[in-house]
Amino acid sequence: MFINPLISLLSPSYFLVYGPFGNLIGEGLGATINFLSDRSGLKAGAVGVFIRTKDNALKSLAASGILPGSLDRTTEAIYYRILLRFIYKASRLML
Repeated sequence: MFINPLISLLSPSYFLVYGPFGNLIGEGLGATINFLSDRSGLKAGAVGVFIRTKDNALKSLAASGILPGSLDRTTEAIYYRILLRFIYKASRLML
């Protein structure tokens, strides 16, 4: 009978004590991910493909990957559609 009201009284204190630590950890993880995303070079690779290629289909694919990669850092389109194509071709040439 005594434990249940005690737990309900202590619950807000847990949020006040542990909440700021959770916030600091979340902010640190977010800053780390943003730092790594800014220096990944995927957008630079897509811009290089866009500038150098003469294939219109590949040029439009690179252009459509640059915009989402720049605005909200969605780099999957750049990585899977463009750059892996050239990595796969280069690995086949090395064999």
